[in-house]
Amino acid sequence: MGLMLLDSLFPPARRLPAFVHGPGAPYRCLVYIGAGLVLPRVPLNPGRFLARQDPFLRWLVLDGYGFYEGFFSWRDTVERHALPRRIGGYAARAFDQGVGRSLWFSTGANVERIIDTIRAFPDRRQGDLWSGIGLACAYAAGVMDRAAVATLLDAAGSHRADVATGTAVASVFREQSGQPAPHTDLACRVVWGRGEAAVAAVAHEAGRATSRAGLADRPGTPPAYERWRREIRAAWSSAPVAAATAEEVRA
Repeated sequence: MGLMLLDSLFPPARRLPAFVHGPGAPYRCLVYIGAGLVLPRVPLNPGRFLARQDPFLRWLVLDGYGFYEGFFSWRDTVERHALPRRIGGYAARAFDQGVGRSLWFSTGANVERIIDTIRAFPDRRQGDLWSGIGLACAYAAGVMDRAAVATLLDAAGSHRADVATGTAVASVFREQSGQPAPHTDLACRVVWGRGEAAVAAVAHEAGRATSRAGLADRPGTPPAYERWRREIRAAWSSAPVAAATAEEVRA
């Protein structure tokens, strides 16, 4: 957040990229999310800022932006379902992934409130919101048991694969930083039917498939970040070990 603020006020904007490719490399995904927390507070055009960042991970900046607005501007962002006027296209989807992640914290990880809040949004936005919840429930400090995670997965309905995608992204975050966590492993086992390390391996294979198709964003096609997420969703949908349902976990 500090480097992002300095880059926005005192160009040239080299501090954040130098950190991402230097000592911050193990946390590069979280660094981009942190940079996004500052975006609502500085007079920057989001599109111009994103254009200077890593073409694959830059969408995590919008995730941070969405988290900030979802948490600190609840009435407009969550109750009124407003989107910032200065973002559009896939940026709005990445923004919603951050809004979904913020719901974990703003509701105190209350399963019923999370479900009711997401269902009040238009259906076209719910998949990305559920993905944010999947990331949060797997990455944030463990406050849920197996049944609670399974209840969220069941409630996602047609967006279950989006929950699985968020959970897989959380497993990558953990692996990159070298900080595995029991609650991340638990969420992966409930959602994917396999452990944290195995889910991270699936996400990496999806990344390799995306790389083979090219990481450059092309007009008329989804950005590479979204193509990676689609590969993860496809892997979950065809997973040989089915995710547990809430009833099975309780039993």
